[in-house]
Amino acid sequence: MKKLVLVLVMLICIGGINAQDTSIIFPKPCSIKGPKWGQDSIKAVQSYSIFRENMKQWSANKQRTELLDYSLESWRYLFNHAPLASPYTYIDGQDLLEYLINKNEANTELKQKYIDTLMMLFDKRIEAFGCESHSSEGFVLGRKALTLLKYRPENTQEILATFRRSIELGKEDAEPAIVFSYYNFIVDQVNKGQMDTLIIFEEYDRLSDLMNKRLVKLYDEYKDNPADSTKYERSIKNVQAAIINMDNYMAPFANCDIIITIYNNKFEQNKENIEFLRRLANIMEKKGCDDNQLYFKASEQLYALDPSPASALSLAKSFIKAKRYEDAAKYASQAADNFDNADDRFDAYMILAEAYRLNGQYSAAKNAALKASNIKPNSGKPFIFIGDLYMITANSCGDNPVTKRAGYWAAYDQYTRAKKDPEFASIASKKASEAYSYFPKTEDLFFYGYYKGNSYTINCWYTETTTIRAID
Repeated sequence: MKKLVLVLVMLICIGGINAQDTSIIFPKPCSIKGPKWGQDSIKAVQSYSIFRENMKQWSANKQRTELLDYSLESWRYLFNHAPLASPYTYIDGQDLLEYLINKNEANTELKQKYIDTLMMLFDKRIEAFGCESHSSEGFVLGRKALTLLKYRPENTQEILATFRRSIELGKEDAEPAIVFSYYNFIVDQVNKGQMDTLIIFEEYDRLSDLMNKRLVKLYDEYKDNPADSTKYERSIKNVQAAIINMDNYMAPFANCDIIITIYNNKFEQNKENIEFLRRLANIMEKKGCDDNQLYFKASEQLYALDPSPASALSLAKSFIKAKRYEDAAKYASQAADNFDNADDRFDAYMILAEAYRLNGQYSAAKNAALKASNIKPNSGKPFIFIGDLYMITANSCGDNPVTKRAGYWAAYDQYTRAKKDPEFASIASKKASEAYSYFPKTEDLFFYGYYKGNSYTINCWYTETTTIRAID
């Protein structure tokens, strides 16, 4: 353990390249002005026609690399004299320049010049078409960062700044591949001793939050556009893959002992830093370290400094871990009442429902889950929660072997509703099968005077009308 702590302290003490380099200047979108075809429109149109046709033919048969060589002169004219002619000057131009870089592998000087031109191409694309979605600043900078990583890996400050700018602009719409590539890069820098270990946790917290928000957004769009299921399923898989990959890269550092050791060392000097406390609470929660006293200290201190809905919810979660369920319900209720964002209010009501459930207040738990459902009617999560409540209390809600199983009918109904949500369809199906396995037999129904298909009203801590069913 002493050896582990020593290694961690050494990593923490290493300085390096954590701060974003403010000396790097990014191109200004749509800053190039002038006529579309430049001063000589005839030559520009001719050059574009030659360039575009050659690139189309090469795209259809990439063995014909001579077409790329034929394109160079016309592309160069467009790039220098008619930068507003077409976004294809930049889209196809990237393929052309990467071909020339590879072709001149042995000629270091010429290769480096083509790499310089490729970097100029990304900047000029933003300056020419950065106001349009196909060439937005965030999108193009993401590609520039990947290209820098490929050809100029030693330019760590520029790579970091470019990745960060791309993600900052994209927010939750940032491309999963860019987010993961950036995270992979900083983990690599930490492993090389160039960055503080703490950044692995801070950026994981920030980036996974972005990707989870994107996932929620995609699921919501998917529900509203079922005809585009293939498109959304592919996008959802890409985001999930980025999250899994980040988890895998963080795994060697994700041991709770390591996280607690690192943050314990920094807690006292940062206990007045709201952002530090927020990141600490988030990362401990995400990595299952929230049963440690440090999590409770961070949540309590965060609420003292910033009694916001977010800090109230964090404190509620810490009280749940401490089995102080009444306190948890108090702060979760406060958070739910004060959040403006619908997603945040939904989460707060679900935490409130859980606090009530753990405290044995099943009716209050159900009401909180229903409030969450009112916020997001298409979410399966509240219905699964209510179904679980019915399952765990079924035996206490009847006076014979049939009525003691009526709760399983009601639970089955809730799980069936939850299956309509693609995000929860799989788990809801499994839970519905479990509820079904507790249905009474037909002979038991007959013996107690009940008939399949008739309605039955459960009067217990809840009132629910369901359908009588049998397992056979």
